[in-house]
Amino acid sequence: MILVRLVNKWASTECDQLEGRKSFKLEIDGRTLNPGLLNNEFKLQPSHGRGNCEWNSMNRQGQRDLLLLQEMERNPIVTQRTLAQKLGVALGLTNLYLKRLVRKGYVKITTFPKNRIRYILTPHGFTEKARLTYEYLQYSLTHYRDVRHRCNNTFAYLRKRGMKRIVIFGVGELAEFAYLSLQENEFTLVGFVTEESGDRFLSFPRGTLDVLKNWNFDAILISDFTNIEATKAKLQALGIPEEQIFSIV
Repeated sequence: MILVRLVNKWASTECDQLEGRKSFKLEIDGRTLNPGLLNNEFKLQPSHGRGNCEWNSMNRQGQRDLLLLQEMERNPIVTQRTLAQKLGVALGLTNLYLKRLVRKGYVKITTFPKNRIRYILTPHGFTEKARLTYEYLQYSLTHYRDVRHRCNNTFAYLRKRGMKRIVIFGVGELAEFAYLSLQENEFTLVGFVTEESGDRFLSFPRGTLDVLKNWNFDAILISDFTNIEATKAKLQALGIPEEQIFSIV
C-alpha cells in the first residue's frame, strides 16, 4: 500500500504492472478515483531550496508547467503575482512561463471584464496536465518506497539497540513519512522539534530544541534533507550524545 500526499488528505494507492503500463487505484475517504479525472488534488511545491528532495523524474520546466496549469484551472482569474508566489520566482519570469504555455497551445488568455485577465485551459492543456500528473504520480510512488525503506532500516537498527522512545526533528513531508513508519514499527513518538516554535503537529507535541532537556527519549531522528550535519552539531551542543542522533538519509 503506497501513500500519495494530496491537498489536506492522504490517498492510499496501489500500483500494479499491467503489460508495461502502470495503473493506479486511488482512494480518498473510501471513494475510488480515476487519476485521469483528478482535478487539482496534488499540492505541488517549487523544488528550489529543498536540497536533494527533487522530482527526479520531472525536470523543473515540467514542475512549473504542472503547478501553473493546476492553479489556472482552479482559479481562471488568478493573478500573475499570486502565481509568482506559488512558484517562488520573480514576476517577470512568471510572465515568460505563461507566454510559453500560450505559445504551446495549452492556455488561452481572454479579458473579462476588459481590465481582468482570464486564463482558460485548452483541450491540449488538459491533456498535458493529465500527462504531468501521471508523471508526478510515478515519481511519488518511487520516492515513497525509497523513504519507507530508509525509515524501516533505521528503525530496525534502533530496535536492536533497545531504543523505543523517538523524537523527530522536522515537520515536513519527510517527518510525516517517518511518523507513519514509526507507527508500523511500534515505536513511541515523544514529539516533534524544530528550530522555530509552532502548534502541535500530527496531534503530537511540537517544540523548539530547548524542550529536549525536559523530554524523556532514546533517540532523535532527523527528517530533513538539508543541513543534516549542522543540525547534528546543534543537537550535540545541547549535550545530546552522537549515538542518540540518527538521520533518515
